[in-house]
Amino acid sequence: MGALAIRNIHKTYNETVHILKGIDLEIEAGEFLILVGPSGCGKSTLLSMIAGLDHPTSGSIHIGDRDVTNLPSKDRDIAMVFQSYALYPNMTVAQNIAFGLEIRKVPKAERKAAVDRVSAMLQIGHLLDRKPGQLSGGQRQRVAMGRALARDPKLFLFDEPLSNLDAKLRVEMR
Repeated sequence: MGALAIRNIHKTYNETVHILKGIDLEIEAGEFLILVGPSGCGKSTLLSMIAGLDHPTSGSIHIGDRDVTNLPSKDRDIAMVFQSYALYPNMTVAQNIAFGLEIRKVPKAERKAAVDRVSAMLQIGHLLDRKPGQLSGGQRQRVAMGRALARDPKLFLFDEPLSNLDAKLRVEMR
């Protein structure tokens, strides 16, 4: 079985609106997949179900050899970057990046090392003491990516992470 396996996933709202109809997908470790389709076709719904933020009407989701269909999102070892960035406005950049590690009880020294590593990689080390409201859209996007990268999860999910950026910054972030 691949790193991620989607088996016969269906999603229906109000018993009449069929969003996903029998989706089957297998992604191997190290593979990179892009879901493309028109607005409203179910891309974000599928990502939300993989992340555990929504539940399928039927079917199953496996990460590695584990069926995670009914596991809460915190137990799936997935990092997701949303179009809206989903940063905590009352936390600094450093706290936002470290948050996923902190709730998993990672020791403080390891959290600091992870923050230093990803902030250097994303060139945001000079922003660590700022809050999200003091950042540009591109800087906020890098913080959201840093939070995902700091955790080193089994799976990364990105839901239109570059859509709110101007064209020049979108090319730079790719």
